Amino acid sequence: MNKCLRILFFVLMLSFYSISFAKYENSISTNFFTGGGSKSAATDFAEVTALSNVYLPRNYVYTYHEAVTVKKKLEKAIANDPNSMGKRWALMRYYVSASNFIGGCTAKAIEEARSIYNIDPYIGCLAYEFVYARMKKFEKAELWYKRSLYVAQSKPDYKWNEITCNKVAQQDIKASGTFNSWGQSLVYETNDGSYSRKVLQSKNKPTNYKLIIDDTRVIERN
Repeated sequence: MNKCLRILFFVLMLSFYSISFAKYENSISTNFFTGGGSKSAATDFAEVTALSNVYLPRNYVYTYHEAVTVKKKLEKAIANDPNSMGKRWALMRYYVSASNFIGGCTAKAIEEARSIYNIDPYIGCLAYEFVYARMKKFEKAELWYKRSLYVAQSKPDYKWNEITCNKVAQQDIKASGTFNSWGQSLVYETNDGSYSRKVLQSKNKPTNYKLIIDDTRVIERN
């Protein structure tokens, strides 16, 4: 009897995962091949990162087959829409985060950052920063962040907001907020020992965020 119940449970779980993945594949196809909100000309960093989360959901745990499928769909989508920074950012995230076994490749992630830079230098600098931060090459990440402060000076209808923190960190401080679609961006130490990050946002958008100190303490800011 117990053996029969175990077999029945296994069959039900297999059916559940098959249905879930079918829905997931259909949602990917809808986003990629019927538009899915793609805005190739988007120049707002928050919008680009939000779009990348549509194409590659941040908190989804992928099986091997799902991961390979989404990589192939992203590559095909970019071939059809090469100026979509949202799709390129999603593929860049995939390349720098996934293992080599399922197609991860830091060199390809850097190539995607370069392509984004050619579309929009400001967001491209942040793309390079993201990749090098994921690779734990923090000095290079900071250099690209600082470069972003200069290449974006001519953007109209945007304003700079500064995120600051006077807390002591043993490892690092990250900021997560409306400016990066609640992802995580490094906040860099200044000469006086405090931490700072300047973010460029549309003038009609608020900058709400939280600070994450050493991946443990969280401070909400509005």
